[in-house]
Amino acid sequence: MYPSSRITAMVTLMTFFLAIGNESARVQGQAATPARSQEPPILLAYLPGWRELNLDAVPWDHLTHLCHAFVRGTPEGELVTSANLPSRELTDRAHRAGVQVLLSIGGARSDGYLNQIAADPDRLARFVSQVVKIVEDNGYDGVDLDWEHPDSESSAQGMIDMVRALRGALDECQARTGKRYLFTAAVTGEWAYRHIPTEVFRDHFDFLNVMTYDLAGSWSRYAGHHAPLGLSSQAKEVGAKSIETSINHWLVDRGLPPSQLVLGLPAYGRGFRGIPHPYAPITKDPDMHTEYGYSELAQKITQGWTVQRLDNGEPWLVSPDRSEFIGFDDPDSIRQKTIWALGKGLRGVFFWQVLADRLPDGSHPLIESAHQALNAQPQAQ
Repeated sequence: MYPSSRITAMVTLMTFFLAIGNESARVQGQAATPARSQEPPILLAYLPGWRELNLDAVPWDHLTHLCHAFVRGTPEGELVTSANLPSRELTDRAHRAGVQVLLSIGGARSDGYLNQIAADPDRLARFVSQVVKIVEDNGYDGVDLDWEHPDSESSAQGMIDMVRALRGALDECQARTGKRYLFTAAVTGEWAYRHIPTEVFRDHFDFLNVMTYDLAGSWSRYAGHHAPLGLSSQAKEVGAKSIETSINHWLVDRGLPPSQLVLGLPAYGRGFRGIPHPYAPITKDPDMHTEYGYSELAQKITQGWTVQRLDNGEPWLVSPDRSEFIGFDDPDSIRQKTIWALGKGLRGVFFWQVLADRLPDGSHPLIESAHQALNAQPQAQ
């Protein structure tokens, strides 16, 4: 919405002519490309607040938004911060680069305490007021809610109440300061939100960061790629999920506009030891499962690990003795997913998380690949 990279006026004109072209294609019986948002594309990354704050490690020139994660809360509604979060230094540096920063709430296993907070009006009011005060005092540009996961009726109602309270408090802050505050949410596929009406998402959030990763892992029956765009023949045999099925839940089943969705891209891979091939059966043995940031995976390639691609193009990193297979993303697969997101008319892409993609030379190959695709694609239409 306020990106760092400046898109020329030609993009706006081409978006306009694209809409005309879509109608012409429909009339001629051809498949029309989904209409894109009038806004320049989003490239967002999460920055973990529990890591040492190194502002030089962020690729400011490539990002439009940053989510500073996570602030948490006690069941009594008291906000829990850390030494590096909140940070006025971060928001000041981001704003100089034209990047907006959101304060991210929740994270893994946050359902318990968030539900306890939301269940009591006084606790909810106390929590929301502290969140908005931190946003205002430290120059954040909004709030990102990562409630994992409201998969019961009571928890769903708690999330609904918190969403309404946060949106209302941000609007009141805007009326007081004159600044427009963003409100976003990190969401998964369909299973966690079956008790939450679509209008809650459509009417309260500026956009949704759809976490189209962790679709396989230690919880699965098989050694699947955790973020496949489409499904390989092996994946279809085991009934795996894909990025496409996750996004279609929000586009088709929920009917949300594509301009409200941002596609999630992982800067890490999930691996499996002691299997003969990808999509082989696995057990719950913790020693079987591994997780690596992309910087670690890039190092493995220099150590003799090889990349294997299945029939849908999804990359796997294979150890020299073929005892470990890691489903991951490389710059090529990130480019393909970014182009796919634009083709669906989505608002952009985001990464979990920015530091996992940083190589020793200071480069960010995955974010760079997405940035190039986002900026090249409009001109290619």
